[in-house]
Amino acid sequence: MKLAKLSLAAIVAAGAMTTFASAAPLEEAIKGVDLSGMIRYRIDKTENGESRHRFSGPLTFTIPVADGLKTVLTVRYDDSDYAQMGGGTGESKKDLAISQAYFQYAAADYMLKVGKMQLATPWTENSFDGNFGNGAIAYYTGLDGWTFGAGGYANTNASLPNIGTLLSLPDADLARKNQNLYAAAAIGSAGP
Repeated sequence: MKLAKLSLAAIVAAGAMTTFASAAPLEEAIKGVDLSGMIRYRIDKTENGESRHRFSGPLTFTIPVADGLKTVLTVRYDDSDYAQMGGGTGESKKDLAISQAYFQYAAADYMLKVGKMQLATPWTENSFDGNFGNGAIAYYTGLDGWTFGAGGYANTNASLPNIGTLLSLPDADLARKNQNLYAAAAIGSAGP
């Protein structure tokens, strides 16, 4: 048996060549990727002659990873250009942020989402730059006519009321930001 010495650079180069040789073509790599979203253009004018030209919108990529497993990534872009009437100088502000990034696993009777997701509740803002939190949510539909769900979010950017505020009880706390949110539900139908 003969041993050969290789430098670290040679090992990295050999690994890169084997990875590149087995890489899938681009059209196969993006097969099944779904892109949805919108881009909007808006002009805001003020009384002092300043105008703001704004391009903004979310783009959501849904990428299949394996059978029943996919990842969802929402990128929000915001570009504001401020212009002054009469030859004044303008200012530009650009912002690129990830508003959602989560994994979703779905099987015949259950679904699980884990990551940063939009909070779709009656008490939160559900627009494209609305309220988000980090957490997990799960659904089970294995019993005929019933759906069970549970979820928990940490560090939400929403102003969530407590149960006393919702029921208008005395001494109810005002809504506070960065609260944790937990929920459980059973939805079903019974009878003829």
